[in-house]
Amino acid sequence: MKKKGSITVYLLLFLSTLMLLLGAVLLSARYQGARAMVKAAARQSMFDLFSRYDSTLFQEYDLLFMEAGFGSSQFRPGLMLDCMEKNAGILWGENSSATNLWGLGRCQAVLRGYTLATDQEGEAFYRQAVLAGQSAMAQETLNLVKEQLNLSSRHKNVGQTQADVKAACDSYQDAVEKAQEGEAEKGAGKDTEKGVSQEKIKDNPIETIKKLQKKGILGLVMPTDAVMSQKKVQKSSLLSGRKKEQGMGLVFAAKAHKTTDHLLFDRYLGSHLSSFVSPEEKAALSWQLEYVIGGKKSDKENLKKTVEALLLLREGANLMYLKQDAASMAKVRTMAASISAALAVPVGEELIAGVLCVCWAYGESLEDVRTLLAGGRIPVNKDKTTWKLSLKELSSVGKKQTQKGTKQQKGLTYTEYLELLLGMKADRDCLSRGMDMVEIGMRARQGSETFSLDHCVHAVEAEIRTTMKGIGSISAKEYRSYEN
Repeated sequence: MKKKGSITVYLLLFLSTLMLLLGAVLLSARYQGARAMVKAAARQSMFDLFSRYDSTLFQEYDLLFMEAGFGSSQFRPGLMLDCMEKNAGILWGENSSATNLWGLGRCQAVLRGYTLATDQEGEAFYRQAVLAGQSAMAQETLNLVKEQLNLSSRHKNVGQTQADVKAACDSYQDAVEKAQEGEAEKGAGKDTEKGVSQEKIKDNPIETIKKLQKKGILGLVMPTDAVMSQKKVQKSSLLSGRKKEQGMGLVFAAKAHKTTDHLLFDRYLGSHLSSFVSPEEKAALSWQLEYVIGGKKSDKENLKKTVEALLLLREGANLMYLKQDAASMAKVRTMAASISAALAVPVGEELIAGVLCVCWAYGESLEDVRTLLAGGRIPVNKDKTTWKLSLKELSSVGKKQTQKGTKQQKGLTYTEYLELLLGMKADRDCLSRGMDMVEIGMRARQGSETFSLDHCVHAVEAEIRTTMKGIGSISAKEYRSYEN
């Protein structure tokens, strides 16, 4: 009997150990399965959350952001948590009694951090815009634009140092007055002589340009059938003029902005924002690219700043061509000699020739800008076939009229020239003002009247927490952004 009893005890001990081992294995398998379920729930809830991107923003501006106002003017991150909890719970049911296979209870979502489109001065916005610009631009086009940017930078410097029309005209006037004063001191009748000289040079193109300089620049270049926009915005209505929402927790390292990035961002703005030749009538400002360049609060002021910048750009390019063209310089010297003789006072022909060059380049630039605003094209570098204004026509340059729709086969369009001007501005200014215009452009769309760019979520890190019957709490973190 003792012998049989000892065998039963050993067997029971062995079976008990085996049962404990099997129980531990089953518990571990259940726990690992539950962790996998929670991880899958976190991933699924995040996928669902990011599928709620603003479709209008994507269709109109090629930007992927989730507008966390969800149709209201308030930033509501709590709704993101509601969406995550709702979709995470699908995997094991909504009952808090945890009747599912894994014994999991109701889930809870917790935000660990999020990044908004406007954080870090709009870094996320900039990255997406650069990618959108890259997809719309072939490498050959990018290389061409880089070359044009280099050319325009050189032309801008020439314009700043040599093509200052007012300064040139003032130096001419000073020289004439000093010469007349010298003649008067020698006994010549100052008033009589001056009167004779003015009559002899009544078609002097320098005098014509001096008069044009006193007129409003927009009146000289606007197409005859164009309508001036009277739209204005208040600073407080712009993204850059109000206190913006800030992200939480997540701060990604800003990438160094390369020259190519700047070009691609300018290409993005040029292809997605309106301008004088393609206005956005429903938006708070119709001419948005001009706002990025000018930074003023009205369409009219921004157009004026843009036209002035275009004139400066074209003056430098046109003056460069004139000084390199022997035939043109010969005409300039001939007219300079005529003007000097007509003045009846010893004014240097070289000085007059230099002023004539600047005035001629300015007159041609007025024609260029007028053509661009009318929808035509102007080449970056002129030649004999693309130069429009003769020296004799310079005296009547302000009387020419151009209608919208005028076509020119060679060169860049108005929008492409604006992209060159954007390339000369600071990246920060273009980014800030570009975000302003995307926001007001979105607000002009039906159903997006309360859109705010600083409510747009780019990246989220969240945690899904729940409890497991007999074990305790289980959680899983998940990170996602529209870059990955």
